[in-house]
Amino acid sequence: MPADKTIAILDPFSSPAFLAETLRDKGLRTIAAYNVDLSPEVLATFYKPQLFDIAVNTQGLAEEDVVEILTDLNTDYVLYGSEFSVEYADRLASRICPDFANDPATSEYRCNKYMMNRALADSGLGNIRQRIVDEDYLDDPTIDSVTAEFGYPVIIKPARAVGTQGFSKCRDVAELRDHFARAVQDRPALSSQSYLIQEFVEGDEYVIDTASVGGAHYVSDVFRNVKQYLGDSNIYLRSEIVSSHEGVWSEVADYVMKVLDIIGLRNGLAHTEVFMTADGPLLLEVNPRIAGASGFLNRISKLVYGWSQPDLLVDVLAGADRTTLDHGCESHGMLVYLNSWEKDHTITELNVAKLATLSSFIDATAVKQPGEIAQPPVTLLDIAAFILLYGEDREAVENDYRTLIQWERAGILI
Repeated sequence: MPADKTIAILDPFSSPAFLAETLRDKGLRTIAAYNVDLSPEVLATFYKPQLFDIAVNTQGLAEEDVVEILTDLNTDYVLYGSEFSVEYADRLASRICPDFANDPATSEYRCNKYMMNRALADSGLGNIRQRIVDEDYLDDPTIDSVTAEFGYPVIIKPARAVGTQGFSKCRDVAELRDHFARAVQDRPALSSQSYLIQEFVEGDEYVIDTASVGGAHYVSDVFRNVKQYLGDSNIYLRSEIVSSHEGVWSEVADYVMKVLDIIGLRNGLAHTEVFMTADGPLLLEVNPRIAGASGFLNRISKLVYGWSQPDLLVDVLAGADRTTLDHGCESHGMLVYLNSWEKDHTITELNVAKLATLSSFIDATAVKQPGEIAQPPVTLLDIAAFILLYGEDREAVENDYRTLIQWERAGILI
């Protein structure tokens, strides 16, 4: 796809500002097509039509009419903007730009966490053992028999959700049933009726960001996620870029290439999370869209390498050769997830002046606004701010991170 083409993003909820700006810088015209119910919550949090050249609300329209609208707008490519747009985007793409579409018959493998892991199991690729339950099984002995197979602790999470909503580490059947009952009550927010019970696995977590065109996959970056358990939640602390000189880089990247083939993600962007265990990598989930966190992971990749996920996608579509990319990481980048650890904390304006005294500080974006009442984090959606650290000296970046965490714990940043 050369410049002056048009790309439509269906429900652009993940890193919309970074995505729109990058595509525009590459010479593409952008369309934001919103197909979800524009409830007050969606309007306030995710609806960003001003970022795109054209915005259309397709919710409630017949699919035939949406195809006609996007065709009349000379759409050349349809991109997933969130996990919830996959099935619809596949159907639209197969009619508007079939050469760049993913097969609608396999859409569920790309948006349902249970189905994508089952596809791996059916293909013989390493996967986390799992069972699926829904609210009808809340008082059924099925839960007992399933968890007896895995032992405790186990992980429970919705088959379809974002931002780690509904996730819990449960240490016994009582905790499992209690969490399951609460998660079911939150179903409208989670957009899920089914839940996974998975074996608990030990290992380091990695995220692999990719761009795919015609079944060829290009690794944009690999990050190591550092988390800590707080109660039954797994809280993000930082994501640090990984050099291809580390042996784990090729192991997780090769594994993800196989995962993307199995789930049929031949075209588009993906943000894939895996555990690296003693027995090899295991899939946590594929998020079939640009990496989130307000574009900060892609910004780090661009600082370190000179490219981002959408850069690679558009370059390959335009005919550029991106088969050999140097991921050696001569510099170091880190995304810090700033949390509020105090109960009933009133958020103040982010202390950017304090952050700017760190030599590796590049940028920060507040997620929580002054005056909001924050609690200790439970999900990824509870993060108060994203902070980008970058520098040529890895040790200096890591020292700045340790200083930043001291400030966070002292409560002087928010």
